[in-house]
Amino acid sequence: MTADSAGNLFVIEEQPIGYRSTGDVAQGVFLRKVAPDGRTTSTSTPRGFPSGIAADRAGNVYVSALAYSEPVPWAGGKHGAVIHKVGSDGVWSVFAGVDGELGKQDGIGADARFNAPSILGFDNAGDLYAQDEGNGLRRISLAGAVTTVAAVPPEVGRVGDDAGNHYVVDSEHSTISRISAAGASTIVAGIRDHAVTVLGPLPGSIERPRGLVRIGINSVAFISGNAIVRVALP
Repeated sequence: MTADSAGNLFVIEEQPIGYRSTGDVAQGVFLRKVAPDGRTTSTSTPRGFPSGIAADRAGNVYVSALAYSEPVPWAGGKHGAVIHKVGSDGVWSVFAGVDGELGKQDGIGADARFNAPSILGFDNAGDLYAQDEGNGLRRISLAGAVTTVAAVPPEVGRVGDDAGNHYVVDSEHSTISRISAAGASTIVAGIRDHAVTVLGPLPGSIERPRGLVRIGINSVAFISGNAIVRVALP
């Protein structure tokens, strides 16, 4: 899950794999947009196995897709191993890489190649980072230039607040903790090993949280079970 600067949430869902009578695979990637008032809209692309998501400052959403092969030759061969871009108009396009062409090659847009990219997030300069299985870390600029790098900046993928704290999810034990600048850890949401969603005053109860994002000065959102939960932090 990711969020834009307007407080909209974006969630990717993969359609369960099925087979049509023609023998090809019925699948797709759905992008759900959840507005601050809870109103939900959707857009989709017909093929793909999503592996990561992030939104830029302009409200565009980026979705990484793993490579896969169709089970029958007439169904289209290989797909994926790309970074998709979804504009504010809901239109999908391949931002970096070529659909179905695997490799390790730096370049701009269609000149780049990925093996199995998974988006990690943006840095403060606006560059996107992905872990590419077998190829290490890749940096993708907003111009679509892909570069292999040795490390990512510390802010990538981190959810923090203005006081210098950051927040971590313990999905296994169903909690979210605040880590202070001094390294002290405090559970702020959830009861350890109580995996059920119960709304109300904190700590409440949450179910295997994931997809934590900041949506305001003192508020975050995350997926709890099959629900999206917004939390005002103390």
